[in-house]
Amino acid sequence: MNELLTGILSALSEKVVFQNVLYTSVLVAVIVLARWIALRFLRRRLKDRVSFRHWKLNTGYLAALVFVMIALPLWLPSLQGIAAIIGIFGAGILIVNKEILMNISGWFYVVVRKPFEVGNRIGIMDLYGDVIDIRLMDFTIIETAHPKLGGQSTGRVVHIPNSALLTQPLSNASKEFAFNWNEIRVPVTLKSDWQKALAIIESIAAEKLERISVDDERLKRSEDLYLIKFNRVRPIVYVEYRGGAVLLTIRHLCEPKNRRILTDQIWREILLRFATENDIHLHEHYSSGE
Repeated sequence: MNELLTGILSALSEKVVFQNVLYTSVLVAVIVLARWIALRFLRRRLKDRVSFRHWKLNTGYLAALVFVMIALPLWLPSLQGIAAIIGIFGAGILIVNKEILMNISGWFYVVVRKPFEVGNRIGIMDLYGDVIDIRLMDFTIIETAHPKLGGQSTGRVVHIPNSALLTQPLSNASKEFAFNWNEIRVPVTLKSDWQKALAIIESIAAEKLERISVDDERLKRSEDLYLIKFNRVRPIVYVEYRGGAVLLTIRHLCEPKNRRILTDQIWREILLRFATENDIHLHEHYSSGE
């Protein structure tokens, strides 16, 4: 320990300090200039302000990392000194700053693996929302309700530590696969003319839902990335008996943020058309059990 301190003190002579200050100043100028040029280039290429802000943050972190990696050896007598210091204090630093290091590791995971991007709708730790910011220590979502409850925004902004990405399952509803499967369950009584109800619902689905073909670019992108492929992408209505009712279930593809709107439109039309039919009645006491 005494030899280490003696080595550090001897290195801090006036001449060495002057040289290090000079080299460090030049290094800072070069890094700042390089980042400024890169941001000007990106500003011209990126039309999306959110993407540019994301790059601005990341280049700042990268510039700081490059500065530390280059400047640190200048101010210590040798790499051997660095290794000695890490050996002495490393264990304590890891224990005290465990969460900080995990957050930084989580940020590297986001940058390299890209499990989500700004604008994606994700779910983690029983929270759901749209990603609005990604930072070194955490990422931010604007919370939405559970998908089964419509997925509408609650207006709350939630900050989640990046460390959660290393320990918690993450779902992304809009990156790898642009669509979600949505199911709308319509229970009718056994005495109802369920075949007529089926025909009405199929007609409504054909009118109100987006017509998605297997050649849709959004589906092809998912197939290229993860081999996600569906043989049938058109809306379909399934029939089953459950809970004392004839259950007619509309299954269709929709973009995650349009789910509540489409469900509302479908149900409005169903209620209007069923109201004009004397032989079709919704089951009042049906319970899905979910």
